[in-house]
Amino acid sequence: MDLQPHQIAKIAEYQLAALAFAERLFSPTHLGKHWISDELGMDRPGYSHNETEAIAIIMREADKTGMELYQDLAGNAYMVYPGVDRQKPAVLIGSHLDAVKRGGPFDGPAGIVSALSAVKVLHDAKMDDAAFAPPQDICVAVWRCEESPRFEKFGIGSGIATGNADENILRRATREGQTLEELMIDTRFGDESQKAADMGKLKIKIAQRECLIPFEECIDSALEIHIEQYDTLLKARQKIPSLNLGIVNVIKGNVRVPRFSFRGTSQHSGTGTQDDRNDAGLKLIDFLALVKRGILYLEGGPKFLRWTRIWRKNDLVLTFPIFGTKNDNLTSTPALAETAFEVRSTDSNVLRKAEAILRRCAKKVLQANGEPYNEEDLRATKTEPVRLNEKLQSVFRKLAENLNITTMNLPSPAGHDIMNLAQYVRSVLIFICHNGISHDPKEKLGLNEFDNPYEIGKPFADAIKLAAAYMLTEKEPDPSSASKPKKPIGAALLNKGGSRIEMRDGNVIVCQPT
Repeated sequence: MDLQPHQIAKIAEYQLAALAFAERLFSPTHLGKHWISDELGMDRPGYSHNETEAIAIIMREADKTGMELYQDLAGNAYMVYPGVDRQKPAVLIGSHLDAVKRGGPFDGPAGIVSALSAVKVLHDAKMDDAAFAPPQDICVAVWRCEESPRFEKFGIGSGIATGNADENILRRATREGQTLEELMIDTRFGDESQKAADMGKLKIKIAQRECLIPFEECIDSALEIHIEQYDTLLKARQKIPSLNLGIVNVIKGNVRVPRFSFRGTSQHSGTGTQDDRNDAGLKLIDFLALVKRGILYLEGGPKFLRWTRIWRKNDLVLTFPIFGTKNDNLTSTPALAETAFEVRSTDSNVLRKAEAILRRCAKKVLQANGEPYNEEDLRATKTEPVRLNEKLQSVFRKLAENLNITTMNLPSPAGHDIMNLAQYVRSVLIFICHNGISHDPKEKLGLNEFDNPYEIGKPFADAIKLAAAYMLTEKEPDPSSASKPKKPIGAALLNKGGSRIEMRDGNVIVCQPT
């Protein structure tokens, strides 16, 4: 269903109040309270008390808008705005609030705040005209611990919610030695007896790879709004000044090795011949050079041209985010050198070959130094590329045209929670054009024209408008799930062991199941 001119005008009218609402949520009195400094950025790691506090801040605002509040067994939060027909599958809009170390204030929160602001647009408009009630429930989800550095695992909250976590996930630990299980219990809403009981239920569901939401029964479609992590949109604006949003068609997969070590012998840096020395640092250098050469060029000949084309198209990207020696003595050879490795691509075959090259290079360096190579020592994880629903992309392109919003199609270089949901429901990812900096304190929502880091620009405003419009439109049923029984998302969450939450005097209260 196309939006009518009076609906578009009403959304624009109430968008102004929603923008002021969004600025307040980003400010130092709300989500910005976890900002340390311009050098250190945001302090809000996954499954931390700061992340829990941020969720509580969002829940307080959602409660004021008449939204129902829930949490699942993994601590993910859900805020449900009632639609006209509560038996219809809901629209789910989610992202995350956690941040990497020295991260910025908008990677993740921009998606949550824009979704909540879009709900506010419809809620305020409905006070004047009941026709602005959404036809189905709207669920804003906060996925916990999306960022990977803390536990060397991406998308933990959404991964557990979608049954994509292995049975060892709860044993993963931070560098300080705290396990995920310990931090889940410590940072979850509820009293100690509730937390312990819920953890027992969660372990069973993880072992059975069971979803914490029956997505196909209660979700019509899933949307994630996120700042673009690069400057593709910003550069494109040089030719198309009105370009504000991107519609993602594919999300790159990756092969990642969180840590790989080479060992040597510490001795005086001036002794012996070079061939006699056992220098861990030189082994690491040999490995890095071999991997880069292997990934970029493979074996030469025709493959050389094919792979350099991939590189030049920016499809394949490679980095060693961690590398160095554990040595604080300038006059001794290092006994230990470590690295981490990552390659990303939209081509699953590229990722498969990249992992094979990685293992071959490690084996070559170790065997050249007379050392054994064990496949298990190189723990590589692989995330497959995800192609998002083409029909839903078309729906959003048409809606954007109707709203006079300029968009472009583009791939996502980084992983997002929506990847976990896309296997169950039709899903789309919207990128907001911003200053092109991400995972850094210099990250801003403006386009370099604002001195105030919390002030927001037109691309973010357009994201709110587009989300509100999608919430308001009638959805065509998904043919792949039309025959399956439907149930309201709140009831579905409770049936899966989730909890209802109430706000009392601004405090989060977990209701006991009845």
